[in-house]
Amino acid sequence: MILDGKALSITRQDALKKRVEAFSEPPHLVVILTTENPASQTYVKAKEKAAQNVGIKSTIIHDTSLDEAGLLDTIQRLNNDPSVHGILVQLPLKEGMNVDYVMEAIDPKKDVDGFHPLNVAALFQHRKGLVPATPRGIMMLLDAYAIEVASKHVVIVGRSQIVGTPLIHLFLQKNATVTVCHSKTEDLKSHTLSSGYFSGRH
Repeated sequence: MILDGKALSITRQDALKKRVEAFSEPPHLVVILTTENPASQTYVKAKEKAAQNVGIKSTIIHDTSLDEAGLLDTIQRLNNDPSVHGILVQLPLKEGMNVDYVMEAIDPKKDVDGFHPLNVAALFQHRKGLVPATPRGIMMLLDAYAIEVASKHVVIVGRSQIVGTPLIHLFLQKNATVTVCHSKTEDLKSHTLSSGYFSGRH
């Protein structure tokens, strides 16, 4: 079975656009980019386009001159700005910056990537919080196709904090049996072939 994520994205954007139109003023997302990484720039432009499609105000701060202190000051300013509703610091950061310090600096309520420790803890403890976009998107895609994962064996290839590890907890919340494979896993093929529904590199 091929799951059409693009079709779901269009449907979701149409629904979000209607919700945004009901607001007295559009939500405001600020994205901070600290590098000239081509992949990051492409990703940020895609986010800006998606925001525009649903009527969300999008501001990009692309400043490669920022050092860690300057980035933290910028985040604090945005935290204190009531006109800013979401903050996203594009990874990877400029070399030498501490990603943990930067993620912890973002107001958890404005942390749209779901990387703040409080949002991570909420996910692990099955409490309400902001969930990283890619793992959430995977679960929404499965739901859209009415794919039941309860009692199924799910194999996740990769244990990154951005995708793999959040997926573990999202699948566990759906009562799946989860196997996590990574660079030290032996006989990866046998694990993925035993999967009931999902495997992927994260």
